[in-house]
Amino acid sequence: MNNVNDIETTHDFIDDQRKWLISYKTETGFSWSRLEGPINRPGSTLSAFCGGNYNNSPYRGGNDKIALEVYRYRQTLMAQAQLQIEAPDEPKFFDTRAARTVMGGLTWAHGGRIVVCIGTPGVGKTKALVEYGERASNAFYIRCRKSMKTITALCKTVLIALGNKSARGSSDDLSRWVVTELKHKKAVLIFDDAQHLVIDQLEEIRGWYDEISVGVMLVGNEHVTSQMEGSSRSAPYLAQLYSRVAQTIVIPRAYPEDAEALAAAWDIHEDSAVALIKEIASRPGGLRECSKTLVNAVTIARSQAVDVTRKHIAEAFAQRASKAVMA
Repeated sequence: MNNVNDIETTHDFIDDQRKWLISYKTETGFSWSRLEGPINRPGSTLSAFCGGNYNNSPYRGGNDKIALEVYRYRQTLMAQAQLQIEAPDEPKFFDTRAARTVMGGLTWAHGGRIVVCIGTPGVGKTKALVEYGERASNAFYIRCRKSMKTITALCKTVLIALGNKSARGSSDDLSRWVVTELKHKKAVLIFDDAQHLVIDQLEEIRGWYDEISVGVMLVGNEHVTSQMEGSSRSAPYLAQLYSRVAQTIVIPRAYPEDAEALAAAWDIHEDSAVALIKEIASRPGGLRECSKTLVNAVTIARSQAVDVTRKHIAEAFAQRASKAVMA
């Protein structure tokens, strides 16, 4: 992309940006207000610019600055389009041992039980959770966040997952709403990153389970169970919840066979390349780190018009990691 400070804003340049913006607006069907944010100018200003009426002149009175903003946006679109062409699409969900383990736990939870799944980052838990939600009825995926610290926030997030995006009211009202929505649904609530849930929220979830036998899957790191097992001051409060856990699943690391499945999904079969993928998967970040590395590796290989090799994977990983691996 060009630095706009180096561009001479001639009449021809301004006319070119004006013509492009008129054409782009027509092709996309965007309104002037829709273009305000991307171009960083009010819609009325853009409209006047394209009509040659801004400050009663097609060239003076700031038309050059508007043209430069249009050019910035034009360059951004071109760069994004080029990157989209060069960057490969990541494989969709594929079967792995970790995914089967997670889905098995979800099936058990869906029968009206509480299941806890503990796993290190990058083993494929989230993809399996989302995939189960696509396959099963009344499986509601909830991503927990550190900012979600109250019962009110929990209830609103659950209700949004249930399709109620404008939920309002006290925490008690919202909790009763959740119960009403879930009653008789034979549903499962899937709480991803459940380590961010606080004691009061976990107790509220237990209350829902006790009242309507809704299935619950708590997925996250070891902090999810450490609270309930007694390694923190919260243990006395969560003993009732822990006693109701029907199953605890632990996935300590990415399985080697899952790294092989990932390589196959990327259509990589060279033994040395697969071995390197397995090595990367054994490190922090697991399959997630492998996937990000392979996006870069495939991009490098495509730029050379060759198939992906171990060398490409090693180079891509070195670009992301502070320590390189042996090529």
